[in-house]
Amino acid sequence: MIPTILLVHHRFWSLHLTLVLKVKEEGQKSKDLQTRKMIFSFLLNLWWLLIISLIGIGIG
Repeated sequence: MIPTILLVHHRFWSLHLTLVLKVKEEGQKSKDLQTRKMIFSFLLNLWWLLIISLIGIGIG
């Protein structure tokens, strides 16, 4: 279970860094930036949901 969490964590941060770099490269286009922020917040929510459910499974 721990390796899975680490793998997901690694992929999540890789994706985050990719999004940040792309936003910087494209010169802060406001509409594009809003879309990326929405996608990122959605992914962040999914990430926390995954952590909470894994902890719940571990406790249960």
